[in-house]
Amino acid sequence: MGSQHTHCHCQWSEQVKQGSSGGGSLKRALLKRTMLKKVQLFSVFAFLALITLQTTTTAYAKDGTPHYPGRAMSIAFADNYPPFSWQSDDNEVKGILRDFLHELLENRMGLKVEFHIYPWARGQKLVKDGLADAFFTIPNADRLTYTKASKLPIFTSDYYMYTGKNNPNLELLKGLHTLQELKEQKQLTHAYIVGGGWHGVHLGDVAHKWVEQDSKRILMLLELNRADVYIEQRPLMNYQMKLLGYKGEIVEVPNMMDVTNWHLCIGDKSPFLVILPELDRTMAEMTENKELDTLREEVFSSYR
Repeated sequence: MGSQHTHCHCQWSEQVKQGSSGGGSLKRALLKRTMLKKVQLFSVFAFLALITLQTTTTAYAKDGTPHYPGRAMSIAFADNYPPFSWQSDDNEVKGILRDFLHELLENRMGLKVEFHIYPWARGQKLVKDGLADAFFTIPNADRLTYTKASKLPIFTSDYYMYTGKNNPNLELLKGLHTLQELKEQKQLTHAYIVGGGWHGVHLGDVAHKWVEQDSKRILMLLELNRADVYIEQRPLMNYQMKLLGYKGEIVEVPNMMDVTNWHLCIGDKSPFLVILPELDRTMAEMTENKELDTLREEVFSSYR
């Protein structure tokens, strides 16, 4: 009896060992199968992500026409910058910039576009961070580090000096014909808008300056002789002086300081980069048949 009990105990122990060994093999098999499924699932997700990226950024039809993204293109404009851009009392975006892009992108190219107004420094950052698709401005070196610009300018604009009619430095300003000559007059106080690319590049190092969020406030500073000079584009100044009643109170010094080109700049993180070749082609055709000149005259004449 004792011998039989010992035999059974040994047999049971051997079965336990075999069972443990078989269980380990089963666990390894199950683990291997689970890992294989995970790898296959990851491959499927990676493939879908690649397809999504291609269809939103670099997908083209057989004829070479780009497939535009399915959503609306968002354009960031500067707030309180009439006649270039502003928001009306009923929250409608208005201005020269909106009118040009409405014709070029919506009417000519068939894109759906949303126009948004922001403080200008913030609007530029939204494009840089990929939270807005583009802005319409003068492409300086900094902006071109995170955007790509249209080859042709949509329009050009001239910069002139403006000052108050009773400013004691008026005659001095009339004798200055270059930006360098102006900057040598270190006693003068300048004014410009926050985020103004041209001003930041050319006047950022002047000793005395007012940097304002609202370009209309600069007109008040000129009238009160708190600022001596504001270099700005003629269409903007003529419109604002007329609109706000500063005609005759602020004068233009008829010495042109610079000529600038305005381009559509699309963020490097935007899927709408694919529209640039078509925009360039459209503008080249409009330049050749003079339609772009006609459009410029129509738009600017609306804000004189």
